[in-house]
Amino acid sequence: MLQICGSFKHTQLMHLISLNYEVSYQSKVIMHPNMVIHVCDEAKNLKQDFVCPRNLLVKEMRYFEEYLSVDPQRWDEVDISVHCDVQIFDWLMNYVKSHNTEHWHGIYMDKPKLEPSNVISILISSEFLKMETLVVECIQYCHKHMSAIIATPCNMNCINNNLAGCIADLFSHNEADDLKDKRDKFKSKLFQKKIERLFDHGYQNHDSPGNSSTLYRCGLCLKLLTKETERKIPCDPNKINIDARGNIVFNHTRHKAWEVHEYVNGLYEELKSWVLVYWRIWGTINFLTCSRCKQAFLCTDLGQCKYHPEAVVYPGIGADHRWHGIGLYPCCNQKVLRFDPSSMPKGCKIRDHIVSAADGGDCGDHNVNSTQTRILNDLLLHREAMCVPERCCFDLLQWQQSPLSEDEEYTTGSEVTEDEIGDEEDTSKKQAAKKARKSGKPLKRQVSSPSFQRKEKSGEKVSLTYSFAHFTNSSVLVYVTFLYSFVLSCCFKGTISRLNPVHVSDSKTCCFL
Repeated sequence: MLQICGSFKHTQLMHLISLNYEVSYQSKVIMHPNMVIHVCDEAKNLKQDFVCPRNLLVKEMRYFEEYLSVDPQRWDEVDISVHCDVQIFDWLMNYVKSHNTEHWHGIYMDKPKLEPSNVISILISSEFLKMETLVVECIQYCHKHMSAIIATPCNMNCINNNLAGCIADLFSHNEADDLKDKRDKFKSKLFQKKIERLFDHGYQNHDSPGNSSTLYRCGLCLKLLTKETERKIPCDPNKINIDARGNIVFNHTRHKAWEVHEYVNGLYEELKSWVLVYWRIWGTINFLTCSRCKQAFLCTDLGQCKYHPEAVVYPGIGADHRWHGIGLYPCCNQKVLRFDPSSMPKGCKIRDHIVSAADGGDCGDHNVNSTQTRILNDLLLHREAMCVPERCCFDLLQWQQSPLSEDEEYTTGSEVTEDEIGDEEDTSKKQAAKKARKSGKPLKRQVSSPSFQRKEKSGEKVSLTYSFAHFTNSSVLVYVTFLYSFVLSCCFKGTISRLNPVHVSDSKTCCFL
């Protein structure tokens, strides 16, 4: 009898415990009521209501945090309507409920999986709803499965600049270049962000040791240089200085009419691809050292190692004393001094630079600087997209060999010569006719470009650019080359003192040698 009574009391106690637990859970539900979300899918003409606990909704979708007041008396006044794809929002609600720690009767909801067909829509929606954790997961998924995502019929134009930049940061430039994107749905946008990173002086770029934030063009040698390369890349031989330790120092002069935004847009008009623009800029701001000529060279100049196919020949003992110390290359009849203080390589032919293991070229040597090794590997992998065509290098060489005025920053080529003085009237008429024809042309459509700061042009810059362009005329180049050859011949004949005596002052020195 006592045993039965005891059993009855135990059963009654268990019933009271379960009842108290149910009341306690109901009190929690009262503290965190369910919120109803009305979803309108205008594309499919569908409407559906979703229910989610308020605390979970605010925690996972922080977009609703400012709209859902903490005051419980105002919860009934809130009506939430969302215009979104029903399937995407259903996926988002399942994701939110999978993080719910208050489950009843042990029912747990599995976390939904991302797929190439829905990740872009989920990424856009999660960023709008301020679901930071899900945004990070989507970005990482895009990095791992970008080729599969591009193959789906999803619209990737809705990815904003912020998300595109986050995705681009996860890609190395080689990974981005390997993407298969025939319709160019995202690859160009990816490399536009890569180009912006090259011009960001505060960004630690693992793909490029060099930075384009200090990029400029030298007005003398016309090379594109940065703060890191200006002391290593040679300039015009007449502009060589010697530092306190006896080392040769090159002083480049900034081209005042050059503007970086026009340069980038000009590259795009020439190459028709932001991928090629990226590699051209990358090759311009990174450099290596040649083991053969012992000179630093930009990656774009890999095939510009100058040399003579035949060895120099110096005169014998019985030769005229005026030719002592002056040699001759039989391959091109170029004269050379026995001692050249500039130490700059000269040659009538060009070949590829060589980077040895000691300079950072052998991947098997673990003692080699890893940064230089990566630069060389990227250079060899993307050489065709990176290196400047030989014709451009030939034009640049002609410019470098032309005499420059000491009083001017560079020769514009628009000066009137003695032969043109009598034709000033005809020249003015031709220029007026050209301007009339140019005014009737429609303006070019602006191409989209990476966003970095653009400087306003002044009237002076326009005139300098116009004159600078006219210097590339073939007749002017032939005239300058002939004049330079004549001066050199006079120099070797000992008549240079009568043509142009050496002038030395406190500020500058003018000489041909």
